[in-house]
Amino acid sequence: MPVTYPPPEHPYPGKYMTYRDAARDNLLIVMKCGGCNRIVYFLASDLAQIVGNNHYAHVPPFACSRCQTREYVMMATHRPRSEDLGHLVIRRPGPPIIRWHNTKLGVPDC
Repeated sequence: MPVTYPPPEHPYPGKYMTYRDAARDNLLIVMKCGGCNRIVYFLASDLAQIVGNNHYAHVPPFACSRCQTREYVMMATHRPRSEDLGHLVIRRPGPPIIRWHNTKLGVPDC
């Protein structure tokens, strides 16, 4: 089923979280591909800078890098726990904004 945007006059404002909302709450964005079972974690603030603040958090910003399709990509938010610090691998933009690299949550980039 394709992901849809909320209707213009949605009766429940705030139901659809944007990257701005997720970054304000210090959330992680979880991108899971149902085609290849790949799970990738991003900082919401990183995706807000790249895709835009008003992009909905439940809509995939790009296709799976392994499958090259958005058809099976599911998005979710994740509040990091204390056990995640130093262990959870997240994707961060590299020096050229197009390159991504993996780093552990809570470990400063070198």
